[in-house]
Amino acid sequence: MQQTLRIFSYDNSFDGLLCAFAAADGEGLERCGFQVGVGGRPRLWPPTPVPVHAQTAAQFLERLRQAGGEGTVQHVMYVFLAEVKDTEQPLYEFARLTLRAGRNVLGMRTNAAVRRVVDWKAKVGKEAHRVTGLLRFMELQDGTLYARFEPDHNVLPFVTPHFQRRFPRENWVIHDLRRGLAVAWDGQTLHPVVGVPDNVDALLSQREIAFQDLWREYVQSLAVPERRNPALQRRFMPRRYWKHLVERPD
Repeated sequence: MQQTLRIFSYDNSFDGLLCAFAAADGEGLERCGFQVGVGGRPRLWPPTPVPVHAQTAAQFLERLRQAGGEGTVQHVMYVFLAEVKDTEQPLYEFARLTLRAGRNVLGMRTNAAVRRVVDWKAKVGKEAHRVTGLLRFMELQDGTLYARFEPDHNVLPFVTPHFQRRFPRENWVIHDLRRGLAVAWDGQTLHPVVGVPDNVDALLSQREIAFQDLWREYVQSLAVPERRNPALQRRFMPRRYWKHLVERPD
């Protein structure tokens, strides 16, 4: 008789996922399922809800760090923030393999789970790196610098340290419109922002408006119509990023 696949449900948080992994690994399960919440299609054997305990999550993460090093922990965090559907099972297999094989796991590219985790991590890292060069800050009337973007992955946690180093003495806000997340830096601390106004463009300073006009005029003056190559533009800078650029290549 075929064994029923165990399903663990968690609350969609990083700590919740780690607790679900700890519960599955504690039962010695090589393969199992994971889902967010307890809803969805009714099952003959309902999912097992896993409560969130910060200590359990921290202990499991530390086990991964001790077994696979900081690079392994980074892969787990990046893949979670990739927000790609059905990443839990490959990520669990990757974590469980790490606990047993150690630091060699990242080199096991013939393993399907490892290969998928490494590829997802690379995609998130690539987007985070790209965003650091494409994010455009606009000066608001109170002097705050504001930047908005809509990344495919949740790269906000990886982008903010770059701008803390780049603009350490400025007050700025970075706003992920797709997820409704925003963080602010006041020159000393980083903190979440709730309720970013929808009419940010109406709050731009007069100096910012003048600079934007000058920048668009400068970019247009440099453009050579005969050499316009939209396909090449899209290859170097995907179109989904264009709408938040001052120069707007389209």
